Amino acid sequence: MPKWTKRSIALENGYEPQPIADADVQNLMAQTPIAEHFKPMRLLGQGAYGKVYLALCSQSPNEQYVAIKKIKTENALDLQDVQREIWYLQQVRNQPHLCQMHSAYIKHRSDGVKAISYIVMEVYSGSLRDLIEKGNTGISFESTLQQLTTALDYLHQLQIVHRDLSAGNIFVKRDDSKAQRHSLVIGDFGLARQFPDRRPVVSGRKPKSETKLLAVDSMCKTLTSRVTTREYRAPEIFLESTSYTASIDMWSLGVVLYFVATGKEPFDIKRNRPSSTIFAEKIWPHYNNPLSNPESAKQPKNAGQLAASVSLGPPDFLLDNDHLAPLEVLILSQLLRLAPSARLTAAQLSAQYLKAN
Repeated sequence: MPKWTKRSIALENGYEPQPIADADVQNLMAQTPIAEHFKPMRLLGQGAYGKVYLALCSQSPNEQYVAIKKIKTENALDLQDVQREIWYLQQVRNQPHLCQMHSAYIKHRSDGVKAISYIVMEVYSGSLRDLIEKGNTGISFESTLQQLTTALDYLHQLQIVHRDLSAGNIFVKRDDSKAQRHSLVIGDFGLARQFPDRRPVVSGRKPKSETKLLAVDSMCKTLTSRVTTREYRAPEIFLESTSYTASIDMWSLGVVLYFVATGKEPFDIKRNRPSSTIFAEKIWPHYNNPLSNPESAKQPKNAGQLAASVSLGPPDFLLDNDHLAPLEVLILSQLLRLAPSARLTAAQLSAQYLKAN
């Protein structure tokens, strides 16, 4: 499950932070190299692995605020996860629609195993989910498609799969100087992984050969299916695949885009039930019915059998939907496909539907 809450690095609109006398906050960065640059202000959120604070750049003349993620680790494996997240954030510094890290520091404790890590990042005005639930002002299907596809194409070309794309992990940065009122940023890389051998091959696109592989990821032979927020989880994850590809991010993108267009998620997955039951009761019926598929198909029982559903069309809720424009239906129909190989890649989506800058 995701390590951080939906609001983990979100600064609420209109909030004017004030220093507080919380000893934990005041001692946040004690005896670290970043202490002289940032002044901790308040707690923004917390999860199972640590806390996120709002901090003021003490040397900035414009009162610039940042989010500082403080993570305590008790063993080498947990520390490896933190190092992996920092490494990924370093790789995406040139893509404005991916979370931007300013700096990071790991302080090892006396036993040499336990550690406290600090990741300094941009702070945002809220999440895409917050924005939509408050009335969806200033965001459209087209701008969401443009920004998120650009970000995923960049990420997948680095051979990194996010594995937790959702409206709660997409953050909003106000940008009133441009025609588009909000910039969207994909955050929370705690579940991201790099696994090049499973990346879909895209005709005409070469991988970034200069990208160095993280050693712990290049040795990974199997993948966990305990990833992605439930409502955004791809069918192969529900069927407990351990060899999935970047196509799981593309399914999640389809769910995000449907949420932007309609204000609700396409699959009613609220209760925490067994994964195979959720697939059988909440996903499969939308594909195996007379409206979507005149000829009844055999329900896949495992992820390997999903390949046989490549001929199945889009889910029934995309047909005769008055809330969706024809182009929106067309794009969603190529993302919300049961068979992973039938989904568009980010590169294909960009080439076919995004306007040239």
